[in-house]
Amino acid sequence: MRWLLLLLITACAVGQQPDKERAHKLNEEAVVLFGDKDYAKALPLFEEARRLDPDNEVIGQNLARALHGRAFELKKAGSLRQAEEALRAAIDLDGEEPAFDALLAEVQVLAGSLFQARRTLETALKEHPDSAQLFEGLGRLEYREEFLEEAAQCLETAAKLDPKLKESPRFVRFLKKVRREKKVESRFFKETRGQFSVKYDDEGFRRVGASVLDLLDRSYDSFASDLRVWPKDQLTVILYTRSEYKAATGAHSWTGGLFDGKIRVPVRNWDRLQSEIRATLDHELAHWFIRKLCPRVPTWLNEGMAQLREGKRPGRVTGERISAARRAGRYRSVASLPASWAGIENRDEVSLYYSQALHFTRYLVDRHGWSALASLLEGWRSGEEFAAAFKRVLRVDLASAEQDWLRGLR
Repeated sequence: MRWLLLLLITACAVGQQPDKERAHKLNEEAVVLFGDKDYAKALPLFEEARRLDPDNEVIGQNLARALHGRAFELKKAGSLRQAEEALRAAIDLDGEEPAFDALLAEVQVLAGSLFQARRTLETALKEHPDSAQLFEGLGRLEYREEFLEEAAQCLETAAKLDPKLKESPRFVRFLKKVRREKKVESRFFKETRGQFSVKYDDEGFRRVGASVLDLLDRSYDSFASDLRVWPKDQLTVILYTRSEYKAATGAHSWTGGLFDGKIRVPVRNWDRLQSEIRATLDHELAHWFIRKLCPRVPTWLNEGMAQLREGKRPGRVTGERISAARRAGRYRSVASLPASWAGIENRDEVSLYYSQALHFTRYLVDRHGWSALASLLEGWRSGEEFAAAFKRVLRVDLASAEQDWLRGLR
C-alpha cells in the first residue's frame, strides 16, 4: 500500500510554474501506466517529469518503483545486464527500499555473480536489519552455495520478521525443502573442480567424485557447442541412495534424477551402473544448459532435448505406444501437454509424454538441426511468443510440424 500512496499523493500538489505543472501531468499519466504494469511506457514519462521537477521527491520515488518493475520484466526475459542497470538507478533514486536490493541480488545470482549478490544483501541488511525480504534472499543464496544450515536460519529469521511468509506456499515449500536436504546431506562430502561440484556420502560412494567430475567436463563442450551457450556459474551434482533421494526431494519413484538448480541422482550401484548414471547426468546437465539458454522452455521440448542428449533414440515400441494412444483418443497435442510433469503420479501417462517428446524432438532435430532449436529458444527468450518464434525459425507452424511427424509414425 505504501507504494500506491506514493504514486497518488502528487495529485494534491499541483505546482504553479509551467514546468512543475507539466511534470505533475506527466506523473499522473505515468501513474496510470504503472497501475497497468506497463513499466516500459511509464518510465519515459516519469523520467521527463523528474527532469522538469528534479526536486520533487515523490516523482523520484515513482521513477524508482517503475525502474524496479521494469527490472523484474527484464530479469524474467533474461536481460540481466539491463535489469541490473535499472535497479542500480532505482537504488540511487531511493535507497530506503530493500526490495530493490533484494531483486538486484536475485539478478546477480542469475548472472553467476554470487560474490556480488552476497555483498549486495549483506550491505543492505546493515541498513535494513528487519527486512524479511533481504533475509529470504540471503537464505536462498546460502542454499545455492550449499550452506544449508545457514540457509535454514536465514529463512526462519525471515518468517519471524514477516509471519505472512508462512502463508506463502512458495516460501513454505522452499523452507521444507531446505530442512529436508539439511537433514539428509549433513554428513555429505563435497569435491569441486572448476565450476562443477559433486556431493555424496563417502561411506556409500567411495572415491566417485573425480569420476563424476570427469563425466561433466567431457559433456560440457559437446552441449555448449550444439546449443551455443557456455554457462559460467557453479553447478552441483548430488548423489543419493534411493532412500536418501526420496527423503531429500520427495520425488516420485518413477524419476531417475531431477534438476532443480542442482542435479540430483539416485544411485544403486556405482560400479555396475556407470553407463546408466552417465546417461542420467547427461540428461540433467542438458536441463541446466537449456535453462541458461531460455528459462521457460515448454516441458515437452525440454524433456525431448534432454532425452536426446542422454543418448535415447526413438524406437518402434514407443512409436506404437503413441499411435495406440491416438487410436484410443488419449493423445494430446504437444501444445496442450501439461506445463509440469513433476506432480503426475501415473507412470504410464508420464511415459507416454516422454515418448511423445522424444519422437517429436528427434523429428525436429533431423529436419532442422540443433542450431535451429538453439535459435528457437533464443528467439523465445528475447520476448517472442513461442508459436511465433517456432514459425519464424523453422518456417512451419507447430501444429503443421506435429501433423507431419505423426504421419510418419503410421
